[in-house]
Amino acid sequence: MKRKQLLIITTVIMLLLYSSGIPVYPEETLAKIDQQSDQQSDQALQAAESTETTDTSQTDPDEKAHHTPLFKSILQDEGHILTSPFRIKGKDFLIWGSVALVTGVLIANDESIYRSFKKYQAKHSW
Repeated sequence: MKRKQLLIITTVIMLLLYSSGIPVYPEETLAKIDQQSDQQSDQALQAAESTETTDTSQTDPDEKAHHTPLFKSILQDEGHILTSPFRIKGKDFLIWGSVALVTGVLIANDESIYRSFKKYQAKHSW
């Protein structure tokens, strides 16, 4: 029983550390990640240097990226955010449905939960 509890506690701690952004990797893994990021940045620098040396006078002005105005971009983002509930997939629906159900049950039982806390507080004063 203690081993199962230890596994659960360790898993919860790892999830909390991972979600907070604190690295939870062994030192060897961190060294490999650093080497990979160094190699990727070197490759990106080489690619940037090679594009700088090419002749850019022959590029077509229509090939440049089209930039949308700021206000229009903000409206598009807001529209995407506000219509996201209409694009829920099955797996996401189960997750959000269960969260909504638990929230509804807690809201419905709010007064009795409050009364229970107050009774406990009255019986076990500090």
